[in-house]
Amino acid sequence: MGTYDISRINFDPKKHYTSVRMQQGRVLTDDDWNENERIENEDRRRSRVEIIGPFGSSNDGFKIGPLPDGTIVNADGLPDFLIHAGSLYLGGWRIDMEQDETFRLQKDWLQQPTDLYPLPAGITEDQYDLVYLEVWLQPVSAVEDESLFEAALGGPDTTTRYRAMRRVRVGADIGVCDCIEAWKKQLESWQSGHLGTLNKEFELIRDATMQVGFLSDGVADDLCTPSVAGGYLGAENQAIRVQLTDNGHFTWGFDDAAPLYKVTVSADGKTVQMITAPKDQYHWPLSNQVVEILPWSAVLPNGEKIAGETGFLTKVEASFDPDTAEFTLTNNLPAGFGTAWQSRADHDELNNQNPADYFYLRIWNRGDDYTSDAALSFTTGTAVPLGHTGLQVTFTGTEFVKGDYWVIAARPQTPDRVVPWELETGIHAHGVRRFVAPLAIIRWQASAAERVAGKVMYDCRRKFNPLTDQECCCTFTVGDGIRSRGDFNSIQEALDNLPQSGGKICVLPGEHEAAVLIDGKQQVRISGCGYHSIVRPPVNAPSATVFRIRNSQRIQIDQLTIFAEEGIGIHLNDGSGKGAQSSTININDNNIIAAVHAIRLEALPEVNGKNDVVIEDNRIGMVDKAIGKAAIFCLADDVLIARNRIVVIPAVDPKDPDDPRDPKDPGDLFD
Repeated sequence: MGTYDISRINFDPKKHYTSVRMQQGRVLTDDDWNENERIENEDRRRSRVEIIGPFGSSNDGFKIGPLPDGTIVNADGLPDFLIHAGSLYLGGWRIDMEQDETFRLQKDWLQQPTDLYPLPAGITEDQYDLVYLEVWLQPVSAVEDESLFEAALGGPDTTTRYRAMRRVRVGADIGVCDCIEAWKKQLESWQSGHLGTLNKEFELIRDATMQVGFLSDGVADDLCTPSVAGGYLGAENQAIRVQLTDNGHFTWGFDDAAPLYKVTVSADGKTVQMITAPKDQYHWPLSNQVVEILPWSAVLPNGEKIAGETGFLTKVEASFDPDTAEFTLTNNLPAGFGTAWQSRADHDELNNQNPADYFYLRIWNRGDDYTSDAALSFTTGTAVPLGHTGLQVTFTGTEFVKGDYWVIAARPQTPDRVVPWELETGIHAHGVRRFVAPLAIIRWQASAAERVAGKVMYDCRRKFNPLTDQECCCTFTVGDGIRSRGDFNSIQEALDNLPQSGGKICVLPGEHEAAVLIDGKQQVRISGCGYHSIVRPPVNAPSATVFRIRNSQRIQIDQLTIFAEEGIGIHLNDGSGKGAQSSTININDNNIIAAVHAIRLEALPEVNGKNDVVIEDNRIGMVDKAIGKAAIFCLADDVLIARNRIVVIPAVDPKDPDDPRDPKDPGDLFD
């Protein structure tokens, strides 16, 4: 993994900064730009988590399925399966896959060992494996992707890029055939293996912290400057990268260990030739300096290869020779290192560069410290000096993961202070941030022929539809603008916008003022949330009918609480023969409070037996007023009225001392 040459990392979301602003006449540093990007990216990431959720897909992105032949075993007899193209959101990051891939031929996992996931053998009971996705962000330099170089500059690079890396992995023999239980077991295995704990954003969080302290004595890098007791002794402003190499060792270097080069290594693993030339003598690899050989990790669409996160750490034996562009390693590169891609079925497609096989080199420059080990051992709670810098680091915790790093910004002007300040008390690693999520369950069964057959049992991904394509039978939703917000704030407006084929209007909780006219409509259902969806006449027309139906077919009104305390709740009136007759009207499961009629039906008098009206399971309360008439008035044919509860509601008289009801809260009106 190429790092990037930065001055410091001082971003802290707990400070609640929203942006960075330039000021006139001031110098703009790399950290000003980078912090603005970090603020924006973290805000966008967190917003996606809260809106979409910690992970989910709106399509087939990263869905696990069988290979084209219907099996999950490839031609080499190894477990393999299809990873469908699409997108998936994980931890707020959008992860894309433009084309289908298989587990064994992932574009972001070129060094996958062939023996990583063997075919189960000798099983007598079903074996269940959990397939999951791992995502992290990784910087990519112009050395890795040469298209980032600006040729007009004549050689120097400019900025770097961050890339979302993704790998589909397998937790073998998880023990259960259930997505939730299998995921729980996988999390427990990570915890017991000291690899981290999952938070609500599906990020693996480690408890490891690092504290920076100051040595009480030391020799400064600048011989003309007296030693400073208890502080940074360097003569230059530095970003010191401290990175774990395993759970008991770390390495460190100046310049954020950013210098990255493309190199080749001799067949015996001893001699390194630099394809990318060092920019000056200061950057030559020198004897006893710490270097790291990095293999390929992923392939870009343009054929360029990205360096791996970590590699082979050793020291330089013989310094760089500018005439041959070569130097030698103290420890030979292990045989087969970084060559797993050559065993892939698509190795010919990958082998399209010149030279055919190369690596990347990262230099861990430690100044004049040439005696310390390439990987320094540490014990939790015990300080370890960083060479001759005057700084020391102390690790605490139990979860130390290879590749996790901290960046210390040290300045000669403030030798007794490092940035971020919190390093002086101890902070968690700046990176690498890893997000994980379950994808599928695979079952392996032993067949009668003593062969093992596999099957993808469950899709463990969480799925969602876009906001404009929600899986809901509501064509439109109506809110009251206060308690709820829908597509419209008016039932009539929603009705007028329905297509000719009709649809369903869902009345959300709240108090809705309405005098709705359903005229010449077909296949319309207006449905609410029972007691929570209250519909009453407009304040300026208290005696208006709440719902009027005219010349309409297949209309249903249900699950509403309708208040018509001065008039009619629902009135079907086809008039005097104009238009088609109303038919197939269903009024059910409503709470209707009315003064004149709860429901009044007036169909065309000249049409017999075809109205098909059903009025059932409604709770009707007639307010005890002089204007009151029949609760249900019917002048129509083929009408079913069943299971309606009809009660008389005495009008609330606030002047009556014997009326125990509260005018503002009369209680259960149907008691």
